Amino acid sequence: MVYDVQENYFLNLTTQKVYHSLIGKILGHTVRALEKTLAPAIRHFFLAEESYAQELPFLGHRYTVLQNKFLPPANHYSTLRTMPVSLADVKPLRLLYSGTISRLYGVLEAVEFVTQLRTFVPHAELTIIGYCAEAGFLQELKARIEPLSFVTLIGGDSLVPHEEILGQEQQHQVGLLPYRPHPSTFNCIPTKLFEYIGNGLVVIMEENPLWAEILRKHNAGLTIPFARVLTQSQVEILFQGTYFKAGIPLEVFWEKEEQEVQAVISQLLRL
Repeated sequence: MVYDVQENYFLNLTTQKVYHSLIGKILGHTVRALEKTLAPAIRHFFLAEESYAQELPFLGHRYTVLQNKFLPPANHYSTLRTMPVSLADVKPLRLLYSGTISRLYGVLEAVEFVTQLRTFVPHAELTIIGYCAEAGFLQELKARIEPLSFVTLIGGDSLVPHEEILGQEQQHQVGLLPYRPHPSTFNCIPTKLFEYIGNGLVVIMEENPLWAEILRKHNAGLTIPFARVLTQSQVEILFQGTYFKAGIPLEVFWEKEEQEVQAVISQLLRL
């Protein structure tokens, strides 16, 4: 038996406030108890995040880290984007928030960021694409963007095919990851970060040393504190930068992880 650990479910349930505080704690401790009880029967664990090796007390040494990197479709053409990337002469400047639409992942911060950005870059536009599971919050978001002609919402109350999201990523220049600082995401690398880099998007992300190092290493964008007012100097840094000087890095793609999965499973089948 192999357990593919996609999330630290205990941490998510007890801290994200998706459920009432008491219910979340009960669910979180129930899941953790089940994981600990079943752990001796698990031959190997696949971990979506390196941090889970320290956060999950039942793993032992039977794990392999397999990050949720980007597996492009067969017709993927993002490498056709001109490299290196500069935003200086791009009009209109199209910014993207994609995936789960939620308060925790900072969609309201994305709207506020682009609203402020238009003070300096009047041709900036924002597309929000994805699904929102909280009907009340979705109504709040719609009310916030209703008077903003530069914001487009795709999906919201309905699921959006991932292929359509990837298509939007290829049509935009900047990918926003304005995650609110939170213990359940602080040590994780969002799948969208790999997708954005794999599609050659310049990434603007919440401040976080782990994420900042990835952006620096690949020359793929910058981090800012989304809770603060956007300044002219930040805008100048964004537009004066030249990104992806070495092209799109191969390590954001799934190829290496695919080989590791095959090696682990082959070894387990021989035991």
